[in-house]
Amino acid sequence: MRYSEIVGGRVVASATEEDIYEALGLAWIPPALREDAGEIEAAANGTLPRPIGDVIGDFHVHTSVSGDGRSSIEEVVAAAIGRGPRVLAITDHAEGTLSASAARRCSSSGQGCGRSRPSLATR
Repeated sequence: MRYSEIVGGRVVASATEEDIYEALGLAWIPPALREDAGEIEAAANGTLPRPIGDVIGDFHVHTSVSGDGRSSIEEVVAAAIGRGPRVLAITDHAEGTLSASAARRCSSSGQGCGRSRPSLATR
């Protein structure tokens, strides 16, 4: 594949995108950063963020708080730590939780509501 860019009225052609960016005096911008959010300026200034690499983890997990989950939050977290993912997104449904307005009523009453969960240790 051949890439090209018009620079100052002349076509700069190359076999790679990286070469085009270099011809423009810019650091190569990975596709994930191409959001029209200042990345051209960051490439010109040498301030592009470093890539984080592959994001490994579970991105849609339900606990027993959701009607369709079977494990407690503590069990889910322990299993995730055992697998070693970098990210865990618990996406429980609202069943078994307090709505924001109910939580405000409980906290303003001074009596609290529901059961408290033990804190989860992190690595």
